[in-house]
Amino acid sequence: MFSLSFTSRFLFVVILMTSMMVYFISTPCAQLLDTYTINGVEVDKTAKSAAAARRLALAEGRQLAFLRLIERLVPKKEHQNVQKPKIEPLERMISGVQIESEKNSQVRYIASLNIEFVASEVRRYLRGAGVGFAETFSKPILVLPILRRESGDVLWSEMNEWHEAWKKLPKSYSLTPFKIPDADPLLSGLINADQALNGEQSRINAIASYFGTKGVLLAVATVKQDRLSSENIVELVVSRFGTGISDNTEVRSLRTPISTPMSSFFASAAKRIRDDFSETWKINNQIRFADRDTIYVTVEFDSLLEWIDIRTKLEAVAALEQIDVTRISLDKVLLRLSYFGSPDQLSMGLSQKNLELKQNNGNWAITSVSGVVPN
Repeated sequence: MFSLSFTSRFLFVVILMTSMMVYFISTPCAQLLDTYTINGVEVDKTAKSAAAARRLALAEGRQLAFLRLIERLVPKKEHQNVQKPKIEPLERMISGVQIESEKNSQVRYIASLNIEFVASEVRRYLRGAGVGFAETFSKPILVLPILRRESGDVLWSEMNEWHEAWKKLPKSYSLTPFKIPDADPLLSGLINADQALNGEQSRINAIASYFGTKGVLLAVATVKQDRLSSENIVELVVSRFGTGISDNTEVRSLRTPISTPMSSFFASAAKRIRDDFSETWKINNQIRFADRDTIYVTVEFDSLLEWIDIRTKLEAVAALEQIDVTRISLDKVLLRLSYFGSPDQLSMGLSQKNLELKQNNGNWAITSVSGVVPN
């Protein structure tokens, strides 16, 4: 008679093999669903009838979603090389349109749409246009906006106009989600303006951990008046900590007429910093389809649930073209990974899913690390 221990091990292997079979038949399109879905597309059209207005609105929504997808994936300098697709090619690129909310009258139709694209079709279209593009989401980036005035430095205060500008930024569809905390004075117990300005790593780690992020963007705005020219001089110092882009500090000095409301200036400056970060991320993470390589990696796990979690994360890594299981046991799997780009790009893509790629004595391994994965 088989022992319970043996039976349990046998059942585990059967379940593991079943999960492998499901793994093999999973589709690449499902892996990139978040990247290729544009939510919250607002449309509002008027026509001779509600039905006609609805048709016009849905057609416009598809075009708007495509433009926002290009904004998300393609570096700005290459936007001009992407032509608006005609109706038939666009329809092939769209897998579904979900109407989140809608209102209509006899001649008007208003709706909010969620539109899903077919990753393989969009890839084909963009590669045909000869443009580079990225698909990897970064982990959420925490922004700490500090305003420096002659009266003092402020971070967690409702009097911080610079912070307010970041909070009011319009929705972004980029691959780099930002978190802007509320101006809660109690947060000074984790980090205050002086500690942030001094780059105290323990305090920066504490506030990042509190908000479930790893990367922090410290954005410091110093405002001075040039009375001779009747202008405000604003120095912007932006420092990156663990954002997935090399840690460094950038400084830029801008001038604006004293008559210009600082709220308008801050809004423009915050958007520019956010957009610049997004552009750098896209350029650094462009998929290099011409560069293909293969490596064998070992993945160790303590349970079936842990393996399923790792497998799900691997499926969402854009640089991976194909994943083959070559050997399995009760506590480890040997995978053959076919990927685009360089090993560094693969490592970056894995790290955004809390997976670490490391090499020891010539052998590659992937391990799961603690952290927050972006939605």
